[in-house]
Amino acid sequence: MPHAGLAPTIRAARERAGFTQSQLAKRVGLAPNHVLRLESGQKINPRFETVARIAAELGLSLDELAVAAGYRGTVKVRPNDAATIAQLLEKMRAFLASMESAEQKAREAIKAMEESLQRRPPIPSAQKRRARARR
Repeated sequence: MPHAGLAPTIRAARERAGFTQSQLAKRVGLAPNHVLRLESGQKINPRFETVARIAAELGLSLDELAVAAGYRGTVKVRPNDAATIAQLLEKMRAFLASMESAEQKAREAIKAMEESLQRRPPIPSAQKRRARARR
């Protein structure tokens, strides 16, 4: 029996995120018809890995989507699902590290520009330059 809560949960979250079914499918590595089947309730018993990737992409709580998918109580994670979750976590950590690195580089560039401005004489305004050119 299809899980009635999964289809509307995915559809609503996808629409809030502004993705088409094809865009979501591409972002989570699924065929577009797979997302269509999930949203229409035709896909019964989606893999936990699939639910985890969709939850991560749409910014949903994994618990919320897992319950909507029909997983109850303690979810038994198969080894390949655990590996996928570990990969997702590693990608998230790498993304955050790259953001922190980019932020640090931006701060350093701003500081260098501020220091450069303090060392240089002020640039004359266009009006002053024109007045000097007329002399």
